[in-house]
Amino acid sequence: MVALCSNYGGLKQRWLLIHSQQAFERESATFDKHLKNQEEKLTKAIWHLGNQVFASKNEAEQAVNALSHTAKYHDFDYSLQEVRKYSGQGRPKAGQKQERVEYLVKVSFSRNEETIATTRNAKGRFILATNQLDSEELSDIEVFQEYKKQSQVESGFRFLKYPWFMLDSVFLKNQARIGALMMVIPKVSYGI
Repeated sequence: MVALCSNYGGLKQRWLLIHSQQAFERESATFDKHLKNQEEKLTKAIWHLGNQVFASKNEAEQAVNALSHTAKYHDFDYSLQEVRKYSGQGRPKAGQKQERVEYLVKVSFSRNEETIATTRNAKGRFILATNQLDSEELSDIEVFQEYKKQSQVESGFRFLKYPWFMLDSVFLKNQARIGALMMVIPKVSYGI
């Protein structure tokens, strides 16, 4: 846990940068799945690109660049191969001149380990912010503990989403009655 001071939106705040090992492992596993899926898509795209014939070197290089921009975590190497085309079908006749040159692309990719490591290093981190700047009045540990208690409060209102509660069938228009209903229902849901 690292405490930082910030002036965000014109309001002085104390930020706590927190690293969670559980969140890191969960997010790293998701990131690994994302990398695997991206590599499968790249392999298919490269296969299709390798079977495509381009009229010029410029077109071939643009196709490789377009593919490389879709892959943030990979580096690309490519080479161009000239394919000479003659008019007509079959074997060219002796002395027949070629009419055009086309290009095939051979592409390979590899993981950019530096970019992957930088991205993985940011996993499992989150920020808690408070406008209580005095750490003696509210310590960093107390900020984190209050954050953890938030789930208890939210679970108290989980009943609002239950279908048996039928909140949409309650048509109270008086604010005092709505407030009274909200005061009674949490006690009922906890069995008090």
